[in-house]
Amino acid sequence: MATKTADKKQPGPVAPVDDLAEDLGGDPLGSAIPTVGDDPLAEDIGQIDTSYPVLVVGLYDLEITDAKIEKSKKTNKDMLVVTMKTTAEAMDTNQSMINKGFPVYHRVSLEPTAEYDMKSIAKKIAAVGQAAGITGMTARELLNNPKVLVDKTVRVKLGISKETDEYPAGNSVKQFLQVT
Repeated sequence: MATKTADKKQPGPVAPVDDLAEDLGGDPLGSAIPTVGDDPLAEDIGQIDTSYPVLVVGLYDLEITDAKIEKSKKTNKDMLVVTMKTTAEAMDTNQSMINKGFPVYHRVSLEPTAEYDMKSIAKKIAAVGQAAGITGMTARELLNNPKVLVDKTVRVKLGISKETDEYPAGNSVKQFLQVT
């Protein structure tokens, strides 16, 4: 039998793998290591689905975890970015369970266009604020202090945005509703 290194005060493993195998009845790592079928890290990387999960269409209660004004990477224009997370497990479109805390993002462009005027922008901001239970505040005040949305729970109707040349399919907020 090999000499155990545990008796020698050396850095590294307590005992060589061969000695552990003997001590554990032939299994050097014990039953703590999952079998290939249970261990996602043991799968052939060529067979792993790397797509981002997409939640099924439906109503979800989401907690707002962040809200801020950012510049759009594509147009460099201001937008309100609301980051939310699921408050319960949810099913994705591949019929897999997604853990509580899955992120959902909502963006409101703050730059008017011919088809998207300031009144439309105010309505979109108001929809988020109303769903969060905020009253007595203007859309401009909310934009000046978007952090008032953080830690609020909102109910949303999630849809699925279509895949484009730039982005894969993903979730999009179709409607904000008040949690009753």
